[in-house]
Amino acid sequence: MTRRATNPAGSESPVGNKKWAERLRTRYLAGERLLPIQVQLASEALEEVWEGGAVKGRAPARFGEVEA
Repeated sequence: MTRRATNPAGSESPVGNKKWAERLRTRYLAGERLLPIQVQLASEALEEVWEGGAVKGRAPARFGEVEA
């Protein structure tokens, strides 16, 4: 028997839901030390650059991506 991953009740699509990243941004800006992978994944999800305890704005487009 195989198990399938399911979305928690009341959640939207896993791609469109970025509340986890917004919560990490709040903790980061409050001065809490996060793991480097948390900073990397959350800032990429929100398309921002996080450096030195501050949010620097939108990340530059990656190679092959079109800027909006």
